Amino acid sequence: MDLGGEEITFTPLELNVKYAKETARDLVVDFGGGLSCSSVEIQYTPFFGHPQQSRTDWLIGAQIFADLTLKIKAFTIGVNGKYQMTEEFKDEGVDLSNFRLGVQIGMVF
Repeated sequence: MDLGGEEITFTPLELNVKYAKETARDLVVDFGGGLSCSSVEIQYTPFFGHPQQSRTDWLIGAQIFADLTLKIKAFTIGVNGKYQMTEEFKDEGVDLSNFRLGVQIGMVF
């Protein structure tokens, strides 16, 4: 029985293109996609003993995303979703593909 765990540090670098369209007054819908190169570090920590040496790798990937933004005078508020696909972490068989949901607030100037 293994009661240890792992800590994963995932840092994506992305290059994206996006198309935005005002579909109704002050409502903007946009979507896009791009390529990514993500730095990943995995640190295994056994329940007893010292943490094992961390392993790092760079993973190539791609993503698609969509946003819905409402403009209110000089401010914006919105929601977004992104699906990112990555190659597997070397020699581990760990799939770090992910789906993210978010909210955003901003200012138009």
